[in-house]
Amino acid sequence: EAAVHIDRCLACHAVWLDPNELEQVQVLVESWQQRAPQQLALVAGKLEAARMRAAEVGDASFQGSRFAFVNALMNRLLDAA
Repeated sequence: EAAVHIDRCLACHAVWLDPNELEQVQVLVESWQQRAPQQLALVAGKLEAARMRAAEVGDASFQGSRFAFVNALMNRLLDAA
């Protein structure tokens, strides 16, 4: 898999990709979508156990959603750029 470098302007925080990088992102996303059900099956029990432990201690902030994880990951990547 080819590396994709997400560029960001430090002044205005705009984000852009170089030529062909959008297509590389699409290939990565399609690959992840194909592997997602298998990967989710591997961690589903652990995720549910973590949700149950959080519920037992009253931690309503833990949602354990994939969206929250991906959002946090993208924010870290952009912050590192």
